[in-house]
Order: sequence, then C-alpha cells, then structure tokens
Amino acid sequence: MAKNILNNGGKDIDNAFPAYEDLPDIELYMDQVISYTSKVIEPFNCGHDEKLITPSIINNYVKNGVIGRPVNKKYSKEHLAALIGLCILKQTFSLSDLAEFTKKYMPKDQVEYVYNAFVKYQKEIIKRVEDDLEETKKERLALKLALLANTYKLAAERVMEEL
Repeated sequence: MAKNILNNGGKDIDNAFPAYEDLPDIELYMDQVISYTSKVIEPFNCGHDEKLITPSIINNYVKNGVIGRPVNKKYSKEHLAALIGLCILKQTFSLSDLAEFTKKYMPKDQVEYVYNAFVKYQKEIIKRVEDDLEETKKERLALKLALLANTYKLAAERVMEEL
C-alpha cells in the first residue's frame, strides 16, 4: 500500500533523483533544463496544476541569488543539482528562505556534496514514511500525514529562522 500511495503515476519515488555523477555533464539551455528537471521531480508533484519549475521560476532564482547566473545562457550540472533540490524545497520554504539557505549552506564548491546529502536524506525519509504508512490504518492516514506534514514544516521553518 505504501508504495502505491507515494508513487505518482507509476513513477518510482525511491529512485527519482539521479546521483550527482549521473546528472548531464553537458551544459543545457533553459528549455532543456526545464524538460530534464520536470521529469526528475515529477514523482513529487502533488497533482496540482502548478508547475514546480518554469522559466520565470529559474529567472527569479538567478535574480535573487539563489542560483548562479547561466554562462552564455547555458546551465551547468551544478545548476541542475541546485534546481532539483530547490524545486522540492520550494514546496516548504519561501524564496527568501531558499536564498538564505543556499548562500549559507550551498557554496558553489559544495553543490555536489549538498546535492548528494539531499538525495540520501530524501531516500531515508521516503523509507521512513513507507514504513509508517504500513503501520497506519487507511481511514486515519490522511489526517496523520497532514498533521505530520504541518508539524515538520513548522519545525523546518523554526530551524530556518535560527540559521
């Protein structure tokens, strides 16, 4: 049951994020970045019509210093790693929180390390949630998950305030 709930349209949430070394080594143009990133993060889209990545979102990240500027309109592997993480985290954090976080904890020379930690933590959390889903009666599941999400979001916001 747990896998069916978390997997979105048959997309395997456990292996959604490629390892850093598996990200494209070639630089990509904006439309290629959007296409690639959209496919990677698709299992995490809650089914809403809102897109998790668009040209204007990327431009806002650049404008606000959340990610570096593209070179000759091309985005690097580091940009892709950052954008994948940001697309997931933006569902919880504001743009200003994301900007603060990336400035403090994702300097350009640490993108690979931070991205790999992000992938590792996401896999651990998915496993923990799958285990929890197996132990919860279905009729109480939505309530329990909503309360967990709200509490974790509150905790994350409080931690961000202290950074």
